[in-house]
Amino acid sequence: MSTTTVSMRSTSIEATLEDVREREASARAAARTAQLNERIAGHETHLQAVIRRLDEASVRLPDLNAIAPAVPSFLVPQGNDPDVLERFADRMAQQIEAFSSKVDEAIKTAEGLLARRKAKAAAWRTIADHEEQLRLQMREIMATASELGLSHRAGAIPERPAVDDELESVERHALLLERLIRDLAQQQTDLDARLDARRRASSLAGGTVVASNAGAAQERHDAKCRNEARHRLQESLDMHLTAAGLNLADLPASTRGLITHALAHSHEQDLTAQVKRWVSREQHRRRSTQRAIELMQRAPELLQDSPDLSRRWSSLVIKLQRIAEGTEEMSPSIEREFDQLGRDARRNLKTALAKADWVKAMRTQGFEVLQRDDDGGLVVVDLSHPEVWLEAQEFESPDGGYATELELKTDASSSAELEEKLTTDVCHRLAQAAAPERTGDVHTESEVIEHERRIKRARRPAAARNRFASEL
Repeated sequence: MSTTTVSMRSTSIEATLEDVREREASARAAARTAQLNERIAGHETHLQAVIRRLDEASVRLPDLNAIAPAVPSFLVPQGNDPDVLERFADRMAQQIEAFSSKVDEAIKTAEGLLARRKAKAAAWRTIADHEEQLRLQMREIMATASELGLSHRAGAIPERPAVDDELESVERHALLLERLIRDLAQQQTDLDARLDARRRASSLAGGTVVASNAGAAQERHDAKCRNEARHRLQESLDMHLTAAGLNLADLPASTRGLITHALAHSHEQDLTAQVKRWVSREQHRRRSTQRAIELMQRAPELLQDSPDLSRRWSSLVIKLQRIAEGTEEMSPSIEREFDQLGRDARRNLKTALAKADWVKAMRTQGFEVLQRDDDGGLVVVDLSHPEVWLEAQEFESPDGGYATELELKTDASSSAELEEKLTTDVCHRLAQAAAPERTGDVHTESEVIEHERRIKRARRPAAARNRFASEL
């Protein structure tokens, strides 16, 4: 005879979320009696479909875990009273429908947040390109003004918005830079026209016929030099694009603008190294951006059930967002943290599978597992003996095992003989719940750690919710 037992479970397989959800469904089904009709079974099927949709979306939408609704819990009624079952089925349908609507809303919101993340990242990359183009334009304007003997003060690139500013602020800044680029381009056009007029006036000095012939020859020579310089730069550009696995159309519009400008002024200065740097930068940026967005859309499963994993994921998403924006660089530490999160999530999946298996076995033996109001552990209700209950503490092992320590208690008065009989029955069913299945993939162990002749007295703790549905 025993009033305190320890039940341990661990799994030898690499658990998947599908395994956990299947075991959860089996646990719920194990608690049903033959009187639960097809209507309730249909509600359960609907619930599983909604949960599956939520699980699938949680992986690809980095913000969904933070706003996902909690899975509703259902304490299946005992007995076969038609009125009770009818009310239960109606309530179950209403709660599942409300849950489904919340899931749809959460997914829609998370998809919108992901779209904003991508748009913000693209806007930041555009800002970086525009800034590069502005710096180049300012240098060229200063050089042209100096050649004309004009005093021209170099402008300043506007200060960037804060990294954490909203999408609209970042996009406004990108538009501001675009306007500045157009303004500087007009200034450059005006200066180029003045310089060209001065050169033409100089070439026309002296005899009319001689000057005309000399001017035409000079124009032909200049055109030849421009074409040769442009051809050399174009060949270099094509070579670097091929080596990077890119096409000109793959580059952002701002980078293409830089290259077009460089080709047009290739006869004035050698921009080969600059063009190579732009292509290499875009290749690196595309790889980092694609990798960051890929990782953001591969969230570990069951994040919402682990505050620690959820917190770590949120921190990682912030870094991945900045990498996608081009304001931070991808580093090996980012990849290591993502891999570690995956390993920790897989361990939690194994724990969840073992836990679901335990709940299923307990329900099969007529126990209902509930969470205490004060989060001080579990309350296991014996549906066959309402005058007693078991208080349970949970334990997890580093390899994904799950264990509970159960202690039988009561707040009723009875004889020692009745308590001995009741205790024997409870312990027998606990042993049955801890017995391993021959074809099961979850390994179970059970150990008696304390024997008492009488059941320990205590005040029944308040149970807040169904442990299985809210936690697994």
